[in-house]
Amino acid sequence: MFDLKREHSIISKGLACIFSSFFYLGLTIVLAILTAFAFFKLASIPGQSIDSWLFSITEVTKWFVAIYSILLGLLLSIQVYIYKNFGFHLRTSGKTAAGVIPGLLSGIAGIACCAPAIAGLVALFGAGSVGFISTHQIWFAIPSILLMLVALRFSLRAVADPTCR
Repeated sequence: MFDLKREHSIISKGLACIFSSFFYLGLTIVLAILTAFAFFKLASIPGQSIDSWLFSITEVTKWFVAIYSILLGLLLSIQVYIYKNFGFHLRTSGKTAAGVIPGLLSGIAGIACCAPAIAGLVALFGAGSVGFISTHQIWFAIPSILLMLVALRFSLRAVADPTCR
């Protein structure tokens, strides 16, 4: 059965453990900025300025990029912490990869409506699919963020709970 108090304790303990070093806080910030920049590069027209891009995207996309960038920066920092402190063991890598891969793939779904390269791939399923994704963008962004939160949960469990390593 799901014990909310225990989960909160594990997540708090994991975050406190990781951010006890300023290196991981700095790494999280740098990775979040790099992720936001990557979104900009993927979802903009070549030569488009950041101001123009911010003007042309929806509020949902702006919020998605901000939240997803922070979560991905945190997730990747946790992965660095895990591999640096616990080594690369098959059991650990399998469990943490199970959390990371859905989190990374969720970003593709979240920006599918505004990235020319991804929209082209989606168009393989039919020309109307790009319009469908653009119209229902929130229904792609919310599950993407939720998948990222699940990935963070599994990764933080590997940090805080020795039985998960």
